[in-house]
Amino acid sequence: MPELSLDDRLSDALVSHKGPEGAVLDATLAYERGEFDAASKRVSTDRLADAYKQALRWSDELTPAAA
Repeated sequence: MPELSLDDRLSDALVSHKGPEGAVLDATLAYERGEFDAASKRVSTDRLADAYKQALRWSDELTPAAA
């Protein structure tokens, strides 16, 4: 993690799933696995679904389409 120059809060979230950012990460991972009940315990399912769709759109915009 030191190579990424993240602040301690983000590093703790990514490594240990601590803090509010860690809770969002846990919810996102549960959502990706289809564990919607587990995901909704941390973040509202509607909000998480919307954020997930936005992230996919953003990723698609950054990744060139295969020819």
